[in-house]
Amino acid sequence: MSELVCYARLVRYTDSQLVIETVTRALADGFCHVKLHEITADAVREARIAAGDNVEITLDVNCPRTVREALDMSAKLRPFNLRWLEEPIRPPERFDGLARMRRESEIPMAAPCQRSATASCKTPGVSCCQYV
Repeated sequence: MSELVCYARLVRYTDSQLVIETVTRALADGFCHVKLHEITADAVREARIAAGDNVEITLDVNCPRTVREALDMSAKLRPFNLRWLEEPIRPPERFDGLARMRRESEIPMAAPCQRSATASCKTPGVSCCQYV
């Protein structure tokens, strides 16, 4: 028998206490993976503390940064052991930027899940691909 592993997909809360409460609730509901939509390192740190080291956390930041800004942020996020970083740059279809992120960041990159999914998944910079 096979299992389908699902993650709790959380909205952006921006308030660290709400992040902690929601992550804790998701884990109590039986999820062992969490997808965040936070854009600050502080919120991600609080989620990691609440989740512990054995919970897989992915982060979708919804394209807020230039490549340089995203690289700087990925360095701040490195200690939180993210499974992947999704849509770190704008525009999300900037595949050369994703490739640079993959080369220079230690966090795996996920392709944009809703834009040009097939092309995204064939991009050298992409470590993870989702179809929704």
